[in-house]
Parts: sequence; structure tokens; C-alpha cells
Amino acid sequence: MSTSEFTVNKFMEFLSKRKIMAAKCKKCGTVNLPPRPICKKCRGSELEWVELNGKGKLVTFSVVYVPPTPLVAEGYGREKPYAFGVVDLGQDAKITARLTGFDVEKPESIRLGVNVEAEFLERNGRVILAFKPA
Repeated sequence: MSTSEFTVNKFMEFLSKRKIMAAKCKKCGTVNLPPRPICKKCRGSELEWVELNGKGKLVTFSVVYVPPTPLVAEGYGREKPYAFGVVDLGQDAKITARLTGFDVEKPESIRLGVNVEAEFLERNGRVILAFKPA
């Protein structure tokens, strides 16, 4: 496959089909997520798409009280915060995503290492990746 195929746009296209796809290096086996045209470990360019099962562990998170402008328009802000985090999907594949199903009013209740699973949210005509407690 051409390395130009391993782009964030293609990743977003897969998300619209409710699939989490990563670029796996054929040379060293490293899973690159988000996908990129060159392996992050060995710099190889022979890659293939692999589907991840969407199950992982929460590595870190933040509760956002001052969101970017598009989310302000959706009603998020100081009175309606949301959580965003890094999820380890295994195989050294980590990704940032929205977190749902957690009590953002009590961030101290959110535990690192908790099992999470993918959830696909529709926002303004596109699908975004989120994770919820498993």
C-alpha cells in the first residue's frame, strides 16, 4: 500500500464506519496510532491497516472547563465540563479521545488504569471517538 494512504483523514473515514484502525509496520510490527506514513519506531514505510478492538485502559485525563469554540456552541463550559484522556489500546497504541460515562463533577472519582471501551459519537455530521467505562 502507498504510504500516502496512512493519513488522519483515512483514520477519520474508518471512524465514520465505527472502526478504530491503526497502521502496523510490516518490518518491526509496531502499531502506529494515530496512523502515519512512516513507522515511529524503525522509520519503515511498509505498513498495513489493522483493526483494534476498542478496549483499553485510561492512562491520563483532564477535565475541561474552558472548551474550544465549537464545543462552547454545543453548551460546554464552566457549567458543563467534559473529560478528555489518553487511552492505551495495547500493542503500544495510545490515543487521545473524549471520555464519557465518568463523573466530571468529581474528577477525583476517575481512576487511572480503569478499563474502557470505544464509543462512537455523532457530532455535527461526523463521528468522533470517545471512551466509556467498560
